[in-house]
Amino acid sequence: MPCRVRGAMDELARMLARCHHRAGGAAPLIDLELAYRPDPEYETRLAGAHERVRDYIAPVRPVLVLRWRSATAAQRRAFFDEVPDGTPARGWLRRRRHTTRIIGMEVEIAP
Repeated sequence: MPCRVRGAMDELARMLARCHHRAGGAAPLIDLELAYRPDPEYETRLAGAHERVRDYIAPVRPVLVLRWRSATAAQRRAFFDEVPDGTPARGWLRRRRHTTRIIGMEVEIAP
């Protein structure tokens, strides 16, 4: 799991650098939090695992939560253009969190 978190953080840093380069302005500032959410597929994964490793399967999944501290509207649009699932920047609701996968890691992007 540490490798997955590190890979996602590296890719987020590259995405933020590209959106800063494309949109200009001051560098965007974010807060990034590692959270653990209940895993809805826990029982399925537990049932399919070998008995020796069942004690090591966590009932939670790691999630990175990204919150904007400061960024221009153009930088946010450029960032959402970088999001792998192709979520349109203009159609995104400001009051809802957007969840995507970056390098296999779930990332929640708060408005």
